[in-house]
Amino acid sequence: MEGFPSIPGSSGRFATPLSRLVAKSHISVRLRYRSEPGIADVSVMRTIATSALCCLALAVPILAQGPLVVPKTMANVEGVGGALQPFGFGQPMRYMCIYNSEELPFSGPTLMTGLWLRADHSTVPPDDSFAAKQFVTISIQISTSTARAETANAKFGDFHGSDLSLLLAGANVALPPQPSTLGSSGVPAPRPFNIPFIFKNPTFFDVSPIRTPYGTVPRSLVVDFIISSQPTGNYLIDSPLVCSSRIRWFGKQGPRCVTSVHRQPLDISCDDSLKAGGTVTFTVNEIPPGNPFAVILGTSSIGTWKGLPLPVDLTPFGGYDCFVNVDWVATSSAQADAQGVGRASFSIPSGRYVVGLELLAQALAYDISANPLLATTSLGIGTTVCGPLGVARLSNLGNATATTGTYAYGSCMIFEVR
Repeated sequence: MEGFPSIPGSSGRFATPLSRLVAKSHISVRLRYRSEPGIADVSVMRTIATSALCCLALAVPILAQGPLVVPKTMANVEGVGGALQPFGFGQPMRYMCIYNSEELPFSGPTLMTGLWLRADHSTVPPDDSFAAKQFVTISIQISTSTARAETANAKFGDFHGSDLSLLLAGANVALPPQPSTLGSSGVPAPRPFNIPFIFKNPTFFDVSPIRTPYGTVPRSLVVDFIISSQPTGNYLIDSPLVCSSRIRWFGKQGPRCVTSVHRQPLDISCDDSLKAGGTVTFTVNEIPPGNPFAVILGTSSIGTWKGLPLPVDLTPFGGYDCFVNVDWVATSSAQADAQGVGRASFSIPSGRYVVGLELLAQALAYDISANPLLATTSLGIGTTVCGPLGVARLSNLGNATATTGTYAYGSCMIFEVR
């Protein structure tokens, strides 16, 4: 990267220009699996008895279950993404949600006697409270399926499986009022599951994986709302469409590690909602206007950098009280604007396996008047990929018997099974 100097007074492995130290790198991750050695002296009778017990356990469905929340990670978390669909438009509609197996709180045959939804818990008017709505005329059908939520498809029928069951037919359901919570601060706790849809015929649904000659195939759960009519009025349902990433700052940054602009430390921040398949933008402040800067990604804050344990003090190299707080593995460099603000973006891989992972980063800015190193560093920052979950929504506003609809990945209703 042009404009970055060498570490002064250094030699050998430290005689490296900063432009090379922050050059883009690639990570290769190798997963190794090791099987434990088997036990050869188990008796035949014990093997038979164990197999029989396992078969018996698998054959018993989940009967005495407590409330189960779908998606399971949203049980005690506000979705921070209230959805006008399906009850906020006052029109007929068809509204389907697909939940991948990893989002379900059960893995075998499960009895469903009804679904209980919860309203969005916003503290911002006019979405902080909702008047009762009566009556919503609705039919509900549910099935399991081998279709995945991430498979974009506009056809309702392509998501349902062979065990499709009509559990509620043309019922008139009243949606209860939801009181205001004005005066609350921050992200509120979720509302109770107090919007009931009780089935006339409780039914078992088996989401156990399907065994094939080529391996097992997971099964998803598909919930299909067919709303024939409903009154007008705003009524938002809680949805995990928007998620909040956990953000933390770490590492070291001493009092002399300041830029020459306002004698303030280099500051780094990032988006508060980081999703798989999207991008993350880091914002760096206190850069000398027009100067080059870099945002460096890392995989660890407790590993090593150039063979030295993190955090690495750059004082011996002229970077007084500045530290390397992450292992440097990839960079994005640019030039600050006239206000001394710089932004750098990175793409996030898609896939459910990315959700929950933490991305580490640190900023570095070229500053000829800051210190003999001619550069300053920020604290490290960590942000967690919070979504999207393996869920999807297919909807058609205005037509309750539609066969096709609009697909949206990562959005669905949050409900409780009893």
